[in-house]
Amino acid sequence: MSNKERIEYLLQRYSEEKATQDELEELSSRLNNPLEEQLANEWLYNQLQQQQSISATDFDKNRLESILRQIHQQDVTTKKTYRFKRWWPAAAAALILAFAALYKFIPNHSYSSSNAENIVHSVIMPGHTGAVLHLSNGHKILLDSLQNGALTTQGNIKVIKKNGALEYIGNSDKLIYNTITTNRGRQWALTLADGTKVWLNAESSIRYPLSFNGKERIVEITGEAYFEVVHNKKHPFKVRVKNQVVEDLGTTFNINAYKADVTTTLLSGSLRVNLADRSALLKPGQQAQVGEFIHLKYGVNTEAITAWKNGLFQFDRANLQTIMEQISRWYNVSVVYNGQPSIREFSGKIPRNTPLSDVLMILKQLGVHFEVEGEKVGSGLAGKIVVSP
Repeated sequence: MSNKERIEYLLQRYSEEKATQDELEELSSRLNNPLEEQLANEWLYNQLQQQQSISATDFDKNRLESILRQIHQQDVTTKKTYRFKRWWPAAAAALILAFAALYKFIPNHSYSSSNAENIVHSVIMPGHTGAVLHLSNGHKILLDSLQNGALTTQGNIKVIKKNGALEYIGNSDKLIYNTITTNRGRQWALTLADGTKVWLNAESSIRYPLSFNGKERIVEITGEAYFEVVHNKKHPFKVRVKNQVVEDLGTTFNINAYKADVTTTLLSGSLRVNLADRSALLKPGQQAQVGEFIHLKYGVNTEAITAWKNGLFQFDRANLQTIMEQISRWYNVSVVYNGQPSIREFSGKIPRNTPLSDVLMILKQLGVHFEVEGEKVGSGLAGKIVVSP
């Protein structure tokens, strides 16, 4: 029996209240696996869609929705708080955000009476892998649609596209720099010459040498990037971002520099953040917010901060402006506010491959009021979201 068949069998038994204690414990264990969690979602959504038929009763729908809430809020064996509760603090939010795991959850929905509704539903799709490679000679290579394989040679170094990322093979005595930029609605990954892996979020850039020849390995970024650094004590790895330097001491970390203050979050290892004559040493789970001074935060939700790298929007008590900023960058839309934005906080996660129409539907169900409008011709934006109190 495949994993899919097994999870469906367990859910069917649970929904019919026929599951044994062993089956309940197995279901609870399997739901801790993200892949099997998604299989569970798929089965439940299919069941809910079938209940859209005329013969379905409100009881049928309520029963299935109740099961879905229990799965995302409670342990099916003990009815204690389930690990998803910190993402879905309220039952209604649990159901709505869980539905977003598959964007087909409402086949014929609408969220606005304006013509812009059709535009956002058919045109404004999520971002995807893509970037522009800027070579040292000034040439540019659009990476989005290129096939895997060798792209070019610079000196003795080959530039290879492999599985949606860049790799550099070879060495050079010359100091040759490349830059990769991502537009709104794009992200990219690459492996540097020393084996360090870098992920770029939307509207970001990294400038780096094709071969590290000096005492230090230095790169420069804008926007947001996630690093898995190959540590070398003799040749420290440093990231220049705005007016500060982040120094690896054997680590994985995330840097968010979209705003004036730069936020650096450490996941593993050790990291030093340097600002002029001041510095701070971070431990895993700590975050440095750097503007004029260095402010440290402890016990941050690193999973939510780095969710973008894993194809998710994940919010942990995020305000509406934070959510809309991420939506704006990923879907290439502008966001304006008609009045003061809500001070409410939201928690949950949504796959980043969800069409904008479904994301907005979720926000509407959570009480966010908005209208979708077309943007000016030539703006390069896919649309405009006007948020009202």
